[in-house]
Amino acid sequence: MRRHLVLVAAAAEHEPILESGDATPEQIEEAYNDFDAAFDPVLESAPEEIATDLELVASKSREVMDAIAAADYDLEAMGQDPANEALAAELQSAEFSAASDRVDAYAEEHCGIILGDEE
Repeated sequence: MRRHLVLVAAAAEHEPILESGDATPEQIEEAYNDFDAAFDPVLESAPEEIATDLELVASKSREVMDAIAAADYDLEAMGQDPANEALAAELQSAEFSAASDRVDAYAEEHCGIILGDEE
């Protein structure tokens, strides 16, 4: 569980800046480097019940991070790049949504950690 908290801590630290719309490219780069560094320990210790789902979520998250890096950490430019349309569609797919929901549900039920959007 401690390894999972590293990822949660990275999200908590950077989320307000990223969601403000005022993040600089340097802040965005720092946030995504922290997220990336936190994924491997989480994947290594993932419970069997959600390991495949977590691998999918991490893989797609890293693809997003790569796209952001390719856009020099300019979120607007990344979002407007037609090359990223397929990735955006994958993030909206039923498969990704279901995997993400299962990871969120597992984290809440077994770890008391609320991930994702609270509705």
